[in-house]
Amino acid sequence: MDLVRRYSNHPEVAADLVASLKALHAERGRVEVGRVNITSTGRAPSRGRVVDKLSDEQVSALIGEFHAGTIRKELAAKYGISLSSVTRLLRKHGARLSDQST
Repeated sequence: MDLVRRYSNHPEVAADLVASLKALHAERGRVEVGRVNITSTGRAPSRGRVVDKLSDEQVSALIGEFHAGTIRKELAAKYGISLSSVTRLLRKHGARLSDQST
């Protein structure tokens, strides 16, 4: 209802907003009269954690390839994860990142 309150100086717009909210709730099968709370974290739905995407063998292979000289960008592309995820995995497993560029 904060949105409605912001348009309270424009009764024709506020009335349309209230009617739209009521119609929306009616279509969802629940009619609520009163305050409407809409919350958002501002984040996209999670696509999963890196630990869920890569097996232990893949993580070991990624670390081995890094130690063999493969750069992080190539590892990210090869394993389908972000550059920051590669960096986090390498740090977690004690790899020295300062020896190579991205």
